[in-house]
Amino acid sequence: ENGDVRMCFTASGKGLSAISGAKLDFIVTYADGSNDTIAATVKNDAATFTTDALSAKKIVDAVSVKARAYCSSGSTMYERFSESVSCSAKDCIGEAYGDSDKLDTYIEGILNYGSALQKYFGYKANSLSNVVLPEAKRKPSISANDVIRAEKAANVIVTSTAHVNSVQLVIDDGVSLRFGVSEKPNNTELKLLVWTHSEYEALVQKARNAGKPLSDYLVAANCQKSLALSDGDFTFDDISPEKYADTYYFRLCQTKGGEVSYDYVVAYSVSEYCAVKLNDGVSEEIDELCLAIANYSAAARKYFGYTVNMG
Repeated sequence: ENGDVRMCFTASGKGLSAISGAKLDFIVTYADGSNDTIAATVKNDAATFTTDALSAKKIVDAVSVKARAYCSSGSTMYERFSESVSCSAKDCIGEAYGDSDKLDTYIEGILNYGSALQKYFGYKANSLSNVVLPEAKRKPSISANDVIRAEKAANVIVTSTAHVNSVQLVIDDGVSLRFGVSEKPNNTELKLLVWTHSEYEALVQKARNAGKPLSDYLVAANCQKSLALSDGDFTFDDISPEKYADTYYFRLCQTKGGEVSYDYVVAYSVSEYCAVKLNDGVSEEIDELCLAIANYSAAARKYFGYTVNMG
């Protein structure tokens, strides 16, 4: 799915639908030992369960599932399935599923990303996620255009006393942008306004047509998404892989005593962070991870037919 990697399990039993009161449960055990029990509806003698999104660094871990069927008499039957994303992906590569070339590239991107995360975080598994690939495919290889995507935000009038003073990419189970704030004045509400590139460009055009400052249009009334302050920071985590190269625009909105004021505009993308990191030479692990992120994003764009900065 866009932005998420999940596993789908199906259990079937001949005649299940015809049994009065027949039910089916999926008992799911993850590699860390945690368990979930999901009640399923039997239809056409089968039921399907899709896991929650799986962390990229854990896609090499096997997810184990028991299917439990029971009816009004209380009889019970178990059957166990066990599969990992890596093993399932290996079976897909080279098969004629839709546009196989794009799918193969996308799967390679996912597995290399998972492998880079395992190395970066020192995550222990029996093998790296990308060992199911041919050796020649186990290292991200992309052009600079896939890595670098940065734009400068327009100058606007600044009226707030609080300011965004840092932007950090947070990489763990997902990718998010964290914004630090210089201060939080007493009795003040702060929120961070977020615009996609297309939304921002539409407001720029409106300001041009009206002959007015852009600051008049980059305001809360013209914003569909805003972030609340949490633990002293703003976190923007609504970014799927194909949008890592998109430029987003952020502006701090400050409200105090009914008076609203605004900060400058920050333009940022995940790929911009990756490009900066690749140039600073901190470590081989972060370089490989940044390349894997950019490669995964480029593959996702091709697979889902996504155009950079489309929305």
